[in-house]
This record gives sequence, structure tokens and C-alpha cells, in this order.
Amino acid sequence: RLREIKECGATIVIVSHSLGQIEAFCDRSIWIDGGRVRADGAPAETHARYAAFMNGKKGQL
Repeated sequence: RLREIKECGATIVIVSHSLGQIEAFCDRSIWIDGGRVRADGAPAETHARYAAFMNGKKGQL
């Protein structure tokens, strides 16, 4: 159903922690952390920035 709505040209806002779902349905994604926009762009770019951030945090533990 979401694909049908998207094909009509409608804007859909999805809030999700599922990166696969975001990459499958979205043309644009925004990563918000602590109320601050950390990345805004294509889902693959946003995912890469998020992954790099999380990998950096793992090194701090």
C-alpha cells in the first residue's frame, strides 16, 4: 500500500529504526540524534553516516 501511495507522488512520513525499511521505501532520510539533525539526504548516505558514528562510539566504550 505504501508503494501505491508513493507512486501517486504523495509525501509519506515514516518514523522507523529499521534501516532496511527506510532504504526500501524512502528517497530521503533524516537522522535525528538528541533533537539535532545529524544527517539529511539519500538513505544510503544517512545510513553510512549513522554507521560511522556508531562504530566510533563502540571504540569509546
